Amino acid sequence: MGRLSEQARSKIKNRYVTELSNIIVDGKPIGGLGNAKAALPDALKHRIDGIAIKHNAANTSVGSLRAGFTPVEDPREAPGAVHPVVKTHEETGHRALYLGRRDWVYIPGLALEKSEGLLDELWSYATRDEHVWRQDWQPDDVIIWDNRRVLHRRDAFDQSARRLMKRCQVLSRNHALH
Repeated sequence: MGRLSEQARSKIKNRYVTELSNIIVDGKPIGGLGNAKAALPDALKHRIDGIAIKHNAANTSVGSLRAGFTPVEDPREAPGAVHPVVKTHEETGHRALYLGRRDWVYIPGLALEKSEGLLDELWSYATRDEHVWRQDWQPDDVIIWDNRRVLHRRDAFDQSARRLMKRCQVLSRNHALH
């Protein structure tokens, strides 16, 4: 994943507040990192409309087997949640790719090779440099994102460097009421 482009950085008025947006004003984006779904070709958008994706619940995000699960070689046979590939945000109404982790996933109803090909194609758009934010962490940095519309990951880091992060999750208004 790349860093924010020089063109995108030139739009930053304040190094502490960066506009990341898919809003277009006078034909130009007002910020960087637009909608990965909007970047898909129309034919691909139609191919994924109404299809689901299944995640292997037996493995953690780093590939370790979770307690109580047995290893599964074929993702079609793995236990896990099934959800739409394209999800509508509950509050904004915008549609976004809802891919989760790339490893250990499968598109139900497709042959394994076709599932892998389609997932690779979708990830090739979702992870393009123009859709990626990379944080160059400094002490006291705070990052907030809407997990319903953002893919996130961390890169490897120097194990000898001190590192302390505190994670806080906030439920959406819809979840908090139930």
